[in-house]
Amino acid sequence: MKVINKSFNRWAILFILFNFSEGITFATDPFDKTQRYLKESMSTPQPTKKSTLSCHSTQLSIAHETPFEQIKFIGVLIGKNSTKIFFINNNQTVMSANEGDFIAKEKLKINKIELQQISLLSWQKARSCQQPEPINIKL
Repeated sequence: MKVINKSFNRWAILFILFNFSEGITFATDPFDKTQRYLKESMSTPQPTKKSTLSCHSTQLSIAHETPFEQIKFIGVLIGKNSTKIFFINNNQTVMSANEGDFIAKEKLKINKIELQQISLLSWQKARSCQQPEPINIKL
């Protein structure tokens, strides 16, 4: 019985060593000038710059991490002194915004809220910061 346990232990140790040796990776030497070339050529490509303007890059927006396509408008509240629009994102979080607020990742400005439609201003395809593209959404 002891012979079986010793051979089993040897196989278990060999199995464990083999599995750990598979996970060992070799890194390039940062002090070797010949390997620096390889490191630079294997770097990830930089994303191309979008052609959008940065007119309101410092402006805070509601739902700033949610792309506009993922926002669903669910209601309008028209009061005597203020008008609000209610919407949800993919996480089913209900949010509200007023006229003049910026929403979504694209920082669209709410220009006008009406009972049947919302008017937004977009700078994504605009030629200048003074001439935003109007977007009208029917409710």
